[in-house]
Amino acid sequence: MSLSKAVELAGRYHGGLNPERAEQLEKNGNPYLLHALRVMLSLETPEERMAGVLHDVIEDTDGEATDLRAAGIPDSVITAVELLTRDATNKDPAYYDEYIAKIASNPIARRVKLADLSDNMNIKRLPNELTEKDLARLAKYHRVWRKLSDG
Repeated sequence: MSLSKAVELAGRYHGGLNPERAEQLEKNGNPYLLHALRVMLSLETPEERMAGVLHDVIEDTDGEATDLRAAGIPDSVITAVELLTRDATNKDPAYYDEYIAKIASNPIARRVKLADLSDNMNIKRLPNELTEKDLARLAKYHRVWRKLSDG
């Protein structure tokens, strides 16, 4: 499996390369695919980069692990993407702590999450002045980034 195939899959699922899907956008109006590409580019190994560009495909699109497997994505990458996928509707703090602990236990998922958090903490991605909600989210991301970077 090549990195270019993973990039193509991310583009297809996030809508940038598939006319049948509405293109996902970041809060600032940029194509969401750019976030996935920035995460990918900040990583080092081919597996990390594949997981980086695909990290939100299962969580934020109709893509599933079986789709990634059918496309030839390595199992180690699929495992990392599955670990990075969370149920955003579950607001239980214990669930989120368990989610982060699982990510911390997998080297690929851990490095991808650190890259994801670093990109998410870039305030230039936000369209307006920072709100209290933005500041709370940034503080949460920073806490998790510190926890994973110390691990």
